[in-house]
This record gives sequence, C-alpha cells and structure tokens, in this order.
Amino acid sequence: MAKYPKGSEWRIWDLHIHTPGTAKNDQYGNDEAAWEAYIAKLEENTDVAVLGITDYFSIENYLFLKQKQAMGRLLGKNYTSQCRVENNTSNQTGNTYKYSCYFQS
Repeated sequence: MAKYPKGSEWRIWDLHIHTPGTAKNDQYGNDEAAWEAYIAKLEENTDVAVLGITDYFSIENYLFLKQKQAMGRLLGKNYTSQCRVENNTSNQTGNTYKYSCYFQS
C-alpha cells in the first residue's frame, strides 16, 4: 500500500503506438537515429504510464524497447505488446478475421 497510499488512481495508457521499423506502419525509418529520436520522445512524455507497442507479426520491437529499459532508458514506463496477425481467408459468410495477442513481461 505504500506505493499507492491513496488506493486506486487513474493513469494514462496508450495501448496502440507504432515503433521505428514496424512492419506495416513505419513512419520513422529504422536506423539508429530514428530509434534515438523515438526513445527520447517517449522519455519526454512523463504523463503516460503504460505504452502498448503495436506491431504486425512480431514482438521484436517490444523486446528491443524492453532491452533499452534494462540498460537504463525509458525508466518509469510499463510496456505491453500487441502482435496482430491477420487471416485474410474468409468463412462461408465472407467474414475475415484479425487476431491480436498481447504480451507483457
């Protein structure tokens, strides 16, 4: 209880952010400078407590950010990863399916 003496508290979560090198929505590039700028921007925003790293078909960028955190960057942030897999085959009604898996370590 010492960590949260007031009990429950509201926190800001952003559960859908893309990273440099994301498979389908890369708006950053994927070199060291792009990653450094991206990480610096995340560190500037102290209001968001949890970030959901969204990528397609992979959790590689989530693991990369967790590695950076272990090296002393992005402290005070919690992360979850959304790995989206799209199944483009449809059933008899013509519906297609998208599966989202969330990981947290």
